Amino acid sequence: MKKVLLVTLSLAVMFMLTSSVQLQAEGVETTYLATASFEDMIPNLIHGDPMAEYGGRIPYVISCNMVLKPKTQIHLSRLCGSAVTNVKYYFNNSTSDIQKGPDYNNTVEDEIFYSASKRIRNSYIGGTISYKVGSNFQTKKTSGEKIYLETPDEYHQAVIISSITKEVDLGVATTVSVPTGDQSQPNWVGTSGVFPGFETVMVPWVFNFGYIDDEDSTSGAFGFFKAKTKNKKVHIINIPAGFFGISDGHIIFGIGSNKTSLNDEDKATVLAARKLNIRYNENEGACEGANIVMTDGWQSLSTEDFAKFSIEEDGNISYPPFMNAWISIEAVISEPVNDDYRPAKRVRVKSRIGTYGGFKFNNLVDGDVVKIYSTSGQKIAELTTGESSEGFEWKGRKGTNNSGDWAKSGIYIYQIKLKEQGKIISGTIVLAY
Repeated sequence: MKKVLLVTLSLAVMFMLTSSVQLQAEGVETTYLATASFEDMIPNLIHGDPMAEYGGRIPYVISCNMVLKPKTQIHLSRLCGSAVTNVKYYFNNSTSDIQKGPDYNNTVEDEIFYSASKRIRNSYIGGTISYKVGSNFQTKKTSGEKIYLETPDEYHQAVIISSITKEVDLGVATTVSVPTGDQSQPNWVGTSGVFPGFETVMVPWVFNFGYIDDEDSTSGAFGFFKAKTKNKKVHIINIPAGFFGISDGHIIFGIGSNKTSLNDEDKATVLAARKLNIRYNENEGACEGANIVMTDGWQSLSTEDFAKFSIEEDGNISYPPFMNAWISIEAVISEPVNDDYRPAKRVRVKSRIGTYGGFKFNNLVDGDVVKIYSTSGQKIAELTTGESSEGFEWKGRKGTNNSGDWAKSGIYIYQIKLKEQGKIISGTIVLAY
C-alpha cells in the first residue's frame, strides 16, 4: 500500500512540473506567494482614546482626590511574558525633577489597569502635573532582553485644582461633572444652588471640591468615599462690590438681632460665594420688611473685626457684640477677572509710597499668595495677607509682608496665586528711586 501511495505522489509532482514548464513555454507567468504575520510578536502600551472625552487623557487632578491614575492597557504579545509599569511625572515646569509612581507588575495579556502617582501634596494646588506611562517588557529570549515603551509620546499636562467655575442660571439647578484625576473612579459631580425669582440671570458659579489633609494616609482617597473635607469657616472678605445688583451676581439679605443662624438656602448662598461684604446697623428701623434698605447708619467691619465674624458650615453665625441690631450680608458669587487682581499703578516711586501707597493687589483673600521676583528669577518678597479689606499691598520691601529692607530700584515680576480658583496671574511692575 505504501508503495502505491509513493508512486501516486511522484506522478502528481511530475505532472505539476510538466504543466508549469508547458505554461512558461507558452509565455504565461505563474507567481507563488507565501505570507507570515509577526504582529502578535510586538508588545504595545496604550493610554488615551481620541474618541473619548479629553482624548481619554487626564485634564484635572482635583483637591479631594490628589492622586493621578491614568487608564492603561498593555499587550504583552507572544514575545514577552511580563512587564513592569509605572507613571512618570513632574510638577509645573520642573522637567529636571521627574518622579515615578509605584511599580505595577503585569502578567496578564491585554490587561487594563491604573498605575498611580504618589499622593500629591496640597501645596501643588493651582499648579500642573505632566505625566506619561512607561513600561519595561521582559522578553522570553534566553538573553533576558527587555523592551521599553512609553505613552503618550510627549508628557501630557493636567491642572491641579480645588474648584471650577461654570456659567449657571441662578433660577435653575445646574450640575457639573468633573474628572478627578483617577480614571478608575467616576467623575466628581456638583450642583449649583437655586434662587427663585432669579431665573435667566446668568452668573459664574464656583463649584468647590473640598480637600483631604496632607497628613491623611489614605493615598488616592476620592471625593465622598474617603476624602476629608475641611471644616469650612467663612471669614469676612470685605471687598467693595457695590450694593444689590443681579447682573453682577450680588445677592443681599439681612439678619435681625433675634436671628443667629442662616437657613439652608441662605447658607448655601454664603458658602458658595467667592466674597462676602458685611455691614451692620444699630438702628432697628434700618430694614423694611424682607428687603434691605441701605440708609444712614450702615457701617462696614474694620480690619481687626474680620476674624470676629464668621459663618460656620452648619449656618451658625459668630459676630462681635456691638453688631446687636441688623446685619447685611452681601454674597458676591461672580468672579473677578484677571485685571481685577493686578495693581492699577505699575510704577511707584520709593519716596512717595508712604503717602500714596505701594503696589496694590486687589480682591485677594487669605490663602492667596503674591510673590515678587527679580528679572533674574530671584524671589525678593512674598505677600500672604493684607493690611486692609482691599487686598494685598507690596510697599517695595523685601521679605514676607514687607518685613525686610528696601528692594533695589528696577523692574520686578509679580506672580499672583489664587488658591480657590487654582490659577496663576503674572505681570511686571517698576520700583523707582
